[in-house]
Amino acid sequence: MGLVKSLSFNFVEEPHFLVLLVAAIGSAVLHTLGIFPLLWSPYRHYNRYTGMHFFMPAEMFCNVGGTIERASELVFGFDVTRRISSDFGIVGRGTTISWPEITREQESAHVERVRRVLRKKKPEYLRHIVELKCWLRRTIKGMDQLRMHMSGFPVSPLFKERECRVLIMKAYQRLQSVDSVEEFKQVIVHVETSRVLHHDISIEIIMLYRKNGEVVGVTCDWDLDDEDIESYLDMPMFPSSASSGNTGDPSDSQKENSMTSCAETEAKPEGAAIPSVDTTKWRERVGTRPFMALDVLFLVTKVPLRRYCHDLGSFFFVIAWFCALLDPETHNCHTLEE
Repeated sequence: MGLVKSLSFNFVEEPHFLVLLVAAIGSAVLHTLGIFPLLWSPYRHYNRYTGMHFFMPAEMFCNVGGTIERASELVFGFDVTRRISSDFGIVGRGTTISWPEITREQESAHVERVRRVLRKKKPEYLRHIVELKCWLRRTIKGMDQLRMHMSGFPVSPLFKERECRVLIMKAYQRLQSVDSVEEFKQVIVHVETSRVLHHDISIEIIMLYRKNGEVVGVTCDWDLDDEDIESYLDMPMFPSSASSGNTGDPSDSQKENSMTSCAETEAKPEGAAIPSVDTTKWRERVGTRPFMALDVLFLVTKVPLRRYCHDLGSFFFVIAWFCALLDPETHNCHTLEE
């Protein structure tokens, strides 16, 4: 995003720097001093969020009844009873402001792609996928950041241009907030049966919300989804015994490698095309290691074509992890000792 490191100077020996500093501070506006330009506060000092507002300008996109369209300016208030999280992994799991590399695909594009396919083929599962309200992307130049007013500075060859991205999302709660075993089971059933290949199932991407007394499970953080989601929905969930050549005899089962990918032995349903996969890309997108399916985790030389059975394997490890480490009194999971 164009970070600039400042250095101290001796104003007696270098008075010209002092003159420049006074001139810069005297002519600066709040956002060039580091205040995010879309924030507005009724106070002179930005030391509290009470009464503060967040402005989404007219070039943003909004989800209006499933239709994506540009909207007029919106103004949001702040819920000061909830804490702000600065964790890197929060992107895609709540309302966020981030500065990713400009070449990285937007989280909003991933989410809307998943929801568009489900709206067409399995609308009953839409409520189990995170819902974006509106989103915005702006370049450093578009944000009029301080870095754009500075010239003549060397740029590192490692520098990659970034842009500001804002996601306004429906409020969700973490899986740890369940109040009973029944609620936990309900959330797991909701997210397991959606059958949308996620690639990165972990305890952090399973969230929930409550509506009319019912707890509803949702999956979030869809930046590893596949572009050919529709084809994956048509694929069988598990291997076909006919396709693997297994007659059911124990001797046949013993001949099969126990680490064979379920995707490699799946039968192709009539009329369904098996999506082509760049295996190099797949090795880079294997998911969260403690929750990965074993064949995806250990088959390094030949990354398997991912199927929903791999996500089911990850759900199993999530359930085991949650049941072993959750403290129901504090709604937190203990740290797993080595």
